[in-house]
Formats: sequence, structure tokens, C-alpha cells
Amino acid sequence: MKSHTTIKLLLPVLFLALSSCDNSSSAAKNFQDPNAPRTPDSTEYDRPLLDRCIPESKLLARGIIGGRRVYNGDANEKKAIMILSNAELCTASAIAPNVLLTAAHCIKGSKDKIEIVYNVSVSCESGYTPDQHRGFSVDAVVHQSYNEISQVRMSSNDVALVFLRDNIPYGYPVYKIADPADLQSNTKLRFVGYGVTASEGAGSGIMRTTEFTREAYTVLYNENKVEVDQDSGTGICSGDSGGPGLVEINGIDQVLGVNSYVMGPKSDYCGGKSFLELAHHYKPWINQQLQARGYRSIE
Repeated sequence: MKSHTTIKLLLPVLFLALSSCDNSSSAAKNFQDPNAPRTPDSTEYDRPLLDRCIPESKLLARGIIGGRRVYNGDANEKKAIMILSNAELCTASAIAPNVLLTAAHCIKGSKDKIEIVYNVSVSCESGYTPDQHRGFSVDAVVHQSYNEISQVRMSSNDVALVFLRDNIPYGYPVYKIADPADLQSNTKLRFVGYGVTASEGAGSGIMRTTEFTREAYTVLYNENKVEVDQDSGTGICSGDSGGPGLVEINGIDQVLGVNSYVMGPKSDYCGGKSFLELAHHYKPWINQQLQARGYRSIE
């Protein structure tokens, strides 16, 4: 590995900074440093964080790097779900009517107080209202062998499940887990998430989407990961953590991977490669957790 390469988890975007009036140095500091002070510059939005919509001018309309914004009525509007765990924003996807798949590093604080958003944004302009578009968790479980990323090792087993108080709304898909053996030479990989648009950017809370041709991503079977080349200037970054890497198999969108971390130059660590946990590898663990809680196994 070259000395100039930086490896980072796709850190959840701190929603207190995202919601704050100051979108400059303080917000950026909170984004870059997970140990930085977490006091917002403005107390305008008290917890729970999503009790009201947020003016779009405060959401810094930037999302997935190089991605296209998703509006209500778009074909992708229900392809992913926003979660906030201890005020940190991530992305997730449903694998059962009341179970979400996400990244382990997205689960912070109380596992029964995770906020769920079913909308393309939490902005007032998008029509977000908490009564209509918000839900809550009842529990969450992190893979028992999860290892955080460090200077000497990559992240591993970065997967988690979030169990919901209520079923996901009508129209949101319950995804199957893709078998990588079913990938074809023309199978594209699509990201849908709520993250930032640049390594040094600020969070958005606005859904965006982008996609890659088969040549741009590789299944690393020995490492149980999917590697994606983001040198073209598009891809995932912080806030897209836990979101799905979607592939279309037999005409149906399925989850190939769970967004985990990025590796690139220090000046633009989201501009190199991204790595997803290969979802198919975790099906036995997922079913074990579902069965232990009285849920039906996934196919």
C-alpha cells in the first residue's frame, strides 16, 4: 500500500453539525474527526432531531459523489432508507418488512432509539413531516466479530441489523441478497444514499444515486468484500455508510454489498476506492439473528 493512501470508514455524518447554522469550519471539523466536540453551533434543533423538517438551505445540497439527486416520484426514491443513530446519519436497506441491513459502525448509543426516515430528504421543501415519514427501532445487533478500521488493518464484518417498531411503508422494497455467482458482464452496481459529495464536504440528508459498470467493481471472495473504483469522480462517501450496493438480477434489484470504508489519497480519500461487505457471505449470520428473535429467515 502506498504511503500517501488514506483508509477511512465511511463515517456517519454528524446530524447536529448538518443541522447547524454554521456550515463552515465547525461542521467540517465534526465531519473529519469522530472525537471532535459534538456540540452544535445552534440549538435551534433540539433532540429528537427529526421532530421537524429542516430548510434545504441548511442541508448543503450535496450527496453521493458525482451523483444525481433523487426527488419524490423518482424511480429510486424508495431504494434506500436513512437512519440516525445517536445523531449520526447513515443509510440502510430493508431485508424484511421490519428489519434493516446496515453497517456495524453506524450503530451508536441506544439500540432502541434509532430514528428511521422514509423520504428522499428531511428538508421542508421535500415535504418531510415526522408523523408521515419517521419511524423508530426496537433493537439492533452488530456482528460479533466486527473489527473497526485502523492504521494496520482493514475493517471486517462491518454489518448490523436494525429491528423496527413498525413495518416499512408501502412501496419500499424488501431486498433479496444477491449471489455474486449470478453477476453478468453487463451487471451494473448502483448506489443510493444520503451522504456527502466530497471527502472534505458536509453532510446533506438528501438522497442521491450513481452507478458503475461491471468493469468498475470486483468481488473479493477471499476477503468477503466488493471493491469499487471511484477514480472517475463518482461514488460513496461519509453518510452513505451502511447503504446498499444494488445489482439487478433477473430483473429484480438485490443487495450485493453493504457500504463500509474508502481508501484514497489523503487529499481526497473518497476519490480512490470504496469497499463493501459482501452481503451474501453474511446470510447465515443474518438468518441466525432473525431466528433468535422469532423472525422468518431470508431466502
